[in-house]
Amino acid sequence: MSHKPPESPLKSLLWLWQKAVNHKNKEAGNTLIIAISLGVLLVGATSTMVFTSSRNRTNVTSDEMSVRAQEVAELGITRAVDFLAQNPKLAEYALAEWSTVSGSSTVEGTFSNTSSSNQTCSNLVSASSGSSSTTSFSVDDFENGQAVDANKLNSGGFQLLSYLVRDSNNSNNLTSSQLQTARSNVSVGQTYALGEMILRGSLNPNATSLTELLNDDDAMSSKSQIRVLMPLIKPDPSSMQFPGVWISDQSIQSPTNSQIDATLLAPSCDNIGLNIIPGNNVILSRATFPPLPPEPEASNPRYYQLGDSSGNLTSSITLPRSTDLPMRTETVRHNGVDYEIQVYEYKVNNIDYNGGSTLKIIPGRKVVLNLHGNISLGGSQTIENTCTNGTGYTCNTSTNVVTYTSGATSLYRNSNLVILGRKQRASGDPVTQPNICLSGGAQIFGFVFAPDYAVGAAGTGGGNGFIGAVWARLFNPPSTCGSNTGQVVAIQEIDDWDALGMGEDFVPGNLPPRVGAVSQWQREGIN
Repeated sequence: MSHKPPESPLKSLLWLWQKAVNHKNKEAGNTLIIAISLGVLLVGATSTMVFTSSRNRTNVTSDEMSVRAQEVAELGITRAVDFLAQNPKLAEYALAEWSTVSGSSTVEGTFSNTSSSNQTCSNLVSASSGSSSTTSFSVDDFENGQAVDANKLNSGGFQLLSYLVRDSNNSNNLTSSQLQTARSNVSVGQTYALGEMILRGSLNPNATSLTELLNDDDAMSSKSQIRVLMPLIKPDPSSMQFPGVWISDQSIQSPTNSQIDATLLAPSCDNIGLNIIPGNNVILSRATFPPLPPEPEASNPRYYQLGDSSGNLTSSITLPRSTDLPMRTETVRHNGVDYEIQVYEYKVNNIDYNGGSTLKIIPGRKVVLNLHGNISLGGSQTIENTCTNGTGYTCNTSTNVVTYTSGATSLYRNSNLVILGRKQRASGDPVTQPNICLSGGAQIFGFVFAPDYAVGAAGTGGGNGFIGAVWARLFNPPSTCGSNTGQVVAIQEIDDWDALGMGEDFVPGNLPPRVGAVSQWQREGIN
């Protein structure tokens, strides 16, 4: 028999026992066997505990990584939804179209002049873009992914995998035309579609770049994928701040020294040199003008032609005339009292005042001028709509209540004068045609809506140009009708959409949806 002990622990025990028996030393053998047995058991138990502890620690680490990856994904959802809320027009397009849509548009938003000095449109936008409060995320940040903290990649990152526009039942994807149909079929404040977003959060403690962090094949990374739905809600047009000056296409340079005491709305700051007085805003938006209200039929006996046989008005007139009959009435509530305001409509070709002429509106009556040509006011000429006293009426400047000798009452409002520019620029016409041009202190008190017109005020003297609101294609340059004298050319006195009384269809177009809060949330498996 060999005297070399076996290598196996159990065989070693047998060998020692046999040796003890052969030497007839049972007591010593048994003691040795017991001691070695206990040692083997302790080694086995210790190994098991070490293995179990290691396995538990691995499981705990894995669970923690999964939880943190989900937290990263949830943070990504929050950022992505907030990004859409600030860029709501993108919410109507699939992710694959975001770059095209955002690349063809300019910055949008509201920029306030909170300084103590006049500021141009570009200055206000630039100042806001450089502030820490401005959202710096772009479409690429979501398409290509972004880290939670670019300086701490071990904090994780996320990537927007998909964004689709679904019908309100979440049954089918919507085409652009289907989306617009769905939008037109619901009322303001109702959901017309759903935005479906799928986003993946990633965590990799060893990542040294964004690519490594988002790598799906890295065994050290932990992933969490979330699908959410959010409602796209038809916006309330009146929720958009009412602009005192709205320019749709400033294709040439505007005056660069003129001041406006009004909120300015434009698609971009290009060619807009107007100076915004402190306390006013600039709104950059792709919203489009409302449609012009329908013009009354020429055969309507209450639709009156003004001026000479050509429809040109060159002499003073007070409207409405005593023989004119109202087209309709508008009920306006003011300080808890309802007033019935009579509305008169007129057609005119050109208005050309240059030498003391005035078109005056009787306070408390509303006059709509349907303009088919140009307006040229020089010197101190005005189209006047003010709260003054006159023959047959008094206007209380404190309450704006108008009392007539008949005992009837009405309400004076700046919006009681509406000028609707209906002429369209013909092919080949200069960009400054058609136009509404004020000079030498001339003023218009009311709402001027001339979608295809160029407007301007030059050398306004003691006047302030447009007082109320003016919406047009562009502001004229100094060479034709503009002013570079540093004077005020527009003062906003209308700030309420309802004050216009233009009807339910008079709403801006191309308004972005209101992106609602996440309505459904689902964690998904990762393929």
